[in-house]
Amino acid sequence: MSTTTGRPAARRTALAAGLLLVVAAGCDILDPEPVVRRQFEVASFKSGCIGEGNRYCLLVRTPGTVDYQFMYFGPEGFSYEWGYEYTIAIEERENPRPPLDGSSIVRTLDRVVTKTPAAAGTTFSLNVPSEWVVAADAERFALLYEPVTMTCEGDCTGLEDASSSTSGVVLDLRFSGAPGSAYELLAWRPCEVVGAGACF
Repeated sequence: MSTTTGRPAARRTALAAGLLLVVAAGCDILDPEPVVRRQFEVASFKSGCIGEGNRYCLLVRTPGTVDYQFMYFGPEGFSYEWGYEYTIAIEERENPRPPLDGSSIVRTLDRVVTKTPAAAGTTFSLNVPSEWVVAADAERFALLYEPVTMTCEGDCTGLEDASSSTSGVVLDLRFSGAPGSAYELLAWRPCEVVGAGACF
């Protein structure tokens, strides 16, 4: 008897649950934001960038393009190492409640497609706040917040005290060998705004 009286209640419960699933799907509650899958090439060095405060940004580009762009917030799960060039596959979705100082896009690493050491002799220019360059001794410098050391191969006169005269510097660097080894500091100069460029 209890089985007979329980069936209508069970049907009503199942019907209500089914309707709730349909409504949830229609309101995008189950999967609120669609996933976009993308690939990026990542440079073998980072750059100083200005967002909500000064930070280091990854330099990325889509395969087949030339110019790198800042990625202010790297994909979750991606362990970056200076001195390697990467191709990575990521998943992107909109963040419905982005933090005030965060990105409106949530990026998650899907996989590392390739990871290749940068060629010895690769040169690049690095724009950073001058206070991020710290003298280790007379011939070596380090970057704050990153595992990067630089040996002076050019005229480094005044770099140690640059933060007292300029807010930003451009460092001309050369990758000298295996990842993790010191970069060669070829030259430095105060950063000057040119065109759409930015200094710290």
